[in-house]
Amino acid sequence: MMADIIIESIFGKEIFSWNKSNMVKADETRKVYITALREADNGNINPLLKFAEN
Repeated sequence: MMADIIIESIFGKEIFSWNKSNMVKADETRKVYITALREADNGNINPLLKFAEN
């Protein structure tokens, strides 16, 4: 949510689509997102950036 606020409010850009998922249902998209978050927590932000670009 913070990424959406920053992108829209500060940079005036369209918010991330988050792979067109509501991120509440435990579906494959959410699983990929959680994995990317864990990678980012360990210092590898690339999977999260790739996820956000979709």
